[in-house]
Amino acid sequence: MPQPIEGYLGKSKDIGVSMSRENILILTNPSDSRNRTALFGAYLAEAMGANAVLVHLEKDQDMGYLASLYPEFESKRKELSDFVNQANEKELEKVKSFLSEKGLFVQTKSISTESFEDSLSAFSKLRPKLIVIPREEENIRDYFLGSFLDELIRKSPLPILVHSGKEFKKIKNMMVPIALQGLSENSLNMAQEMAVKLNSQIHFIHINSNQDSIDASSLVDLASDDWQRTQATLLTKKIDQLATTEIRHKLRLIATDSKAKEKLLDIVEEEKPDLVVMASSGKKALQRLYLGSYCEYMVKNTNANILIVKAP
Repeated sequence: MPQPIEGYLGKSKDIGVSMSRENILILTNPSDSRNRTALFGAYLAEAMGANAVLVHLEKDQDMGYLASLYPEFESKRKELSDFVNQANEKELEKVKSFLSEKGLFVQTKSISTESFEDSLSAFSKLRPKLIVIPREEENIRDYFLGSFLDELIRKSPLPILVHSGKEFKKIKNMMVPIALQGLSENSLNMAQEMAVKLNSQIHFIHINSNQDSIDASSLVDLASDDWQRTQATLLTKKIDQLATTEIRHKLRLIATDSKAKEKLLDIVEEEKPDLVVMASSGKKALQRLYLGSYCEYMVKNTNANILIVKAP
């Protein structure tokens, strides 16, 4: 029987997270939609053969920030931190009980970190398959301290699923935007794995902001150089191979005179897929300028479920 891991940070309390399988980490917050996000994450975990782990992240830098504003706060810092941690554990148990009533078993984990890098280190030690995080609402705290979601999208090497917070719905239709910049293979592979386990269909879509490409009949026709032709050939081959499986799929090539990301947003809003699977480099500045901005734009401008898959 696999043993639960030990607390992996000095201030992290282990509540028995198994390492026998990959884990889907479900980050919780005090929002009204937290139960819906937890339900969505637990459903994914069960369907994909992974453990579901509810994670509450307590950022010590928040306490430090308050102490820098109010010196008198420092003397009460530990007392307040202990109180907050106890309250968080109670909230985790409430969500766990909610899921238990629906026949879904989850594990829980409370983590206290001092930086975003500490958070990533803690996540990586939990053998994560992906991280499910609720969509954040803009508020004054994010204005001063920065958005944790934004940092995850930009810096995390792990797949990030941004949940809409809507009522639970199974994933039956996935949309996968593909480009010829060399990263779409990652999102295609993830979508294929999920389609098999969730019995979903995949809608591949390529948008080209060039009306001259309106007569293109294949991805290869859209390639502008040898490198892109290589990428187009690879993607075409992988998509064609789906015909030998039971995965239902289709590929659409769309030419537009508007910006590609604006056109993609229009299509997502119109077709309302259950999940949009997107590729992002997360590292290389030039690639992130193109693909990273796509992901951030979609997360901020649509309420769809967005899965962001990073380059290896």
